[in-house]
Amino acid sequence: MSLPREQARLNWYTLRCSLFATLGSLIYGIDSGIISTTISQTSYLNYFAPYQSDIAGAVVSTFSAGDFIGVLFAGWAADSWGRKRTMMFAAIWAIIAGAIQSGSIHVGMLIAGRIIGGFAVGVLSKSIAGS
Repeated sequence: MSLPREQARLNWYTLRCSLFATLGSLIYGIDSGIISTTISQTSYLNYFAPYQSDIAGAVVSTFSAGDFIGVLFAGWAADSWGRKRTMMFAAIWAIIAGAIQSGSIHVGMLIAGRIIGGFAVGVLSKSIAGS
């Protein structure tokens, strides 16, 4: 069974939607990869001194914790607000999280930004997939 010609072809809207979804996955991978190299840099260690290995674990893992909470929240939000508004909500929180992380003056502020960023990525991951 084949699709009608107008449904079978790839149009610009479909291409843009798939690129948008791909960017979300790319950002998640970049964040996971960047933090592991960031926490080992001398300037980072000096700025957030005294810095211990348990703090490093918290900085890395809190993003995943926020991600988990975001995935749980996303189902309710998408049903209540719709997927488009849910994604806009999460994008705003992702921007806020980026600002908090980049402006961190204390490791606690960095961890808070990581939790918020993870939450936003979790909401976006669940909302874009549409599950």
